[in-house]
Amino acid sequence: MSSVHDAINYDELNRGVVHRFPDARNRMSQQELEDLEEIQVSVEEPWSDEIEARLRDWLVDAQENGRSHRASGFTLKRRYRLFTLVVLFWSAVILVVNDSVGCGASEDLLFARLCINATGVFLNALFSSLNMGYMYRMHFEYETKHFEVAQNIEFVLMRGRDYRQPADSFMTEIREVRKKLALGPELAGNKFFGC
Repeated sequence: MSSVHDAINYDELNRGVVHRFPDARNRMSQQELEDLEEIQVSVEEPWSDEIEARLRDWLVDAQENGRSHRASGFTLKRRYRLFTLVVLFWSAVILVVNDSVGCGASEDLLFARLCINATGVFLNALFSSLNMGYMYRMHFEYETKHFEVAQNIEFVLMRGRDYRQPADSFMTEIREVRKKLALGPELAGNKFFGC
């Protein structure tokens, strides 16, 4: 086929016969074709001082949120390491107690061994359920994401208005990223378990 406007039909002997359909350019006058090409689909919003001020506010927010996530990440990392040491120490205590208290020991020693083992199980379960290792890494990831948003905004604002992408598309892009970042992990509090 020579163009998109050709079509193949088959006759009774199953031979392909090419039929040509008239092209749309041939059916319109030159004026109609020019009018059709001049229609604007959307108008881009120009850059203004108001938009730049809003972007600067978003830049400050992104930088502050990045610093907050970094601080929370380091706080949770310290808590994770401390809790890891507690669990490892308690596991060593369990090992020593189980080795030193045999099955023929008095009921008081067996009860003490049972309490120490139960405390170890509780600490291990608590350590697993808090998931601090994952949480502190998530805070560092969100710090990086906030840094990227701040860097993108700085890059756009440092360029001249004539050399930027359209304001409305950039604002929409940054707004969508900020919505996703709002679903980030909760910042660590002053208490040990982050409450």
